[in-house]
Amino acid sequence: MIRIDFESKDKIIQILERAQELKLKKNWADLSDYSLMTLFDEPSTRTKVSFQMACAKLKTQNIDVNLDEKSSRSKGETLQDSLRALALYEPDILVARAS
Repeated sequence: MIRIDFESKDKIIQILERAQELKLKKNWADLSDYSLMTLFDEPSTRTKVSFQMACAKLKTQNIDVNLDEKSSRSKGETLQDSLRALALYEPDILVARAS
């Protein structure tokens, strides 16, 4: 992980509590003006599908990055370098799952 931009433990708890409220809610917010970029360094069907479902419910634009044999990773680029390069595209949210 490169960084988390939270100010405090209380802020993290507030976000988790809000997430629990949203989970119970049937009418989700329209976030169609936001982009979510997902990057999975290792296969995880359930995690990937859960993010795709959340994007569908929130109406966000989901950009799924595939780090396969044709990517810069196969040429020796580190995960941190890949994340820094992808962050230059300025997604509103960048989610990465790595070991």
